Amino acid sequence: MKIISWVVFLVISIFGYNATTEAPTEVAPPTFTIASDPPRLRSKTTSTTTSTTTAPTTTTTIPGIESARYPELWQHALQAGWSTDRLPVLDLIAYHESRGQTDVVGTGAYGALQIQWSAHKDWLITELNITEPEQLFDPLTNMVAALWLAEYAEEHYGCWAQPWYMSLNNPYKYCK
Repeated sequence: MKIISWVVFLVISIFGYNATTEAPTEVAPPTFTIASDPPRLRSKTTSTTTSTTTAPTTTTTIPGIESARYPELWQHALQAGWSTDRLPVLDLIAYHESRGQTDVVGTGAYGALQIQWSAHKDWLITELNITEPEQLFDPLTNMVAALWLAEYAEEHYGCWAQPWYMSLNNPYKYCK
């Protein structure tokens, strides 16, 4: 009986047959992802820009963006004022914190870089006028808050990546 069960299991696994109708089954692609989905299971977002004007357009090339897990977050980080040399580490932080998703809440932390609301809300309100934790879902706002936090950490602890020590294991190796 066990052998027959294994054979049926293998046939179903290999050929995708439904045990009741013997018809091939189809698996629909996921319509959303969650923070724990590894990036290899998600399709990368690609953006294309078309121009209808005849004026010449210029494109800014970001060094290393071709190897970025989350190139759209790199663009938001640059808009927020992050330096290009920190973008690969920021990409690693986003991977460990939220898998690059911007609308994630994890144990009171919000957004792609998981800014802890309860620990930082006072300065988020006074320094950046971020009055609600949900504002951190906006990727640009999240990057601005993370930059402020990183600059504070660099000034007071000697390492800009220190606030994400749990994600980086040893953040000081990135602050040399």
